[in-house]
Amino acid sequence: KGRKEKRGKKHARGRMLTNELAIICRSPFQVLCAIEYLRSNIIEDYTFYLLSFSNDDKSEEISANVLGLYNIDYIVCRYPKLKDYFPLLKSELCNKYNYILCGNFFDAGQRMMASIIGSNRAVITFLDDGNQTINAIKQKSYYVTFDSVTNTLRSLFSGFLFIKKKCLLNNFFTFFEYEDLRVNIKKNDFSHVLINRNKINEKDGIYIIGTNSRSLNHFLDEKNSVELHLTRLISYLKNKYPNQFIYYCPHRMDLNNKELNSLMKENGISIMSTSFPVELNFLINDITPFMVVGFYSMAMNTLYRLYPQAYFFNIKLAFCDKKMKRQYQQIEENMELNGIKSLYLQ
Repeated sequence: KGRKEKRGKKHARGRMLTNELAIICRSPFQVLCAIEYLRSNIIEDYTFYLLSFSNDDKSEEISANVLGLYNIDYIVCRYPKLKDYFPLLKSELCNKYNYILCGNFFDAGQRMMASIIGSNRAVITFLDDGNQTINAIKQKSYYVTFDSVTNTLRSLFSGFLFIKKKCLLNNFFTFFEYEDLRVNIKKNDFSHVLINRNKINEKDGIYIIGTNSRSLNHFLDEKNSVELHLTRLISYLKNKYPNQFIYYCPHRMDLNNKELNSLMKENGISIMSTSFPVELNFLINDITPFMVVGFYSMAMNTLYRLYPQAYFFNIKLAFCDKKMKRQYQQIEENMELNGIKSLYLQ
C-alpha cells in the first residue's frame, strides 16, 4: 500500500542485493544530489524511492522529470499519514538496507522511512536540500521537529528506531565546505550531472532566481516582503542595465502566484516556467547568462559553478526574526565564499 513503481526507458538498478543502497528523496534538488552521488561513486545497485505526501505534488512531478532525463527507475511512496508507514514494519523492506541516502536531514517523513527500512547499524547519508545542510550539520543526529503533531510523532518514532538499531547518522554528501569532527563530509561538486558544454556561447540576459515567497514572507515585515524586494530589484536592473533582457525563474511553489505573475507582466519580464530544476533548464536550453540574481537560493551556488564568467548577486533581505536573520547571515557568508556578492536594495 502506498507504493507505486515507475519505470524509465532504461533499467538502471542492476541486480538486486540483500544489502543494496536505498535512496529516499522528495524534491528535484535532492534527486539531482542523489544522481551525482551515484555517478561519482559509480554505483549501479540501488532502489530509488520518491516520497510524496499527496496526489497533487509539484515536487513529485519535477523530480520524476529529472529521473526520466537520467533514465532512472523509481518507486513512488505516498505516506501522507502516520499510519501509512506501519505496513512497512511487516513488509520485506523492513530492516533491508545497510546503506541509505536521505534527501533532507530535517524531513521527518524521510527519516521515518529510513529508520524502518534501514538495517541494524545502517549508514545513513544526508544530501543537500537547498541551504538547510548548513544548519543540519550543527544539529544532533536524533533531531526532533515540532512543526506539527504528525511530524513530531514521525521524528520521535524514527529516533527510537535509529537508536535501537544503532544507525550511523553523521554522514553528509554536500556542496558546502564545512569542517566538523563530529560528522563525515563528502564533497558534492556536481561534476557528473551539471556539466556545461556551451561555455563559448555569447552571454545574454539577466535571470532572477525566484524563492518560496510564501515561506520567506513569514520572517519579513510587510514593508520588506519578497514582492516589494522584487519590485525594487526590477527597477534597479532596468535602470542599470537597460540593454539587457530580464527573465524571472519562479520557485516551483510560486508557479501559480498571481501577485508575482502580475508583477512580471506589468514590468515586461519574461517568466521562465520549467519542468526541471533551474540548473538543468539552463543546460537543456543552452542558456549562458550575463547576470544571475536571487534571494539566498541554493541554485545560485550551483549556477555559479556552471557559469563563473557571469555576474552573480545575492539580494539581502531584512529579516524581522532574529533566529532566521542569523541563519541567513550564515548562508550569505557561505555564498560570498563561493564568489557570489551581496547586494542590499532600499
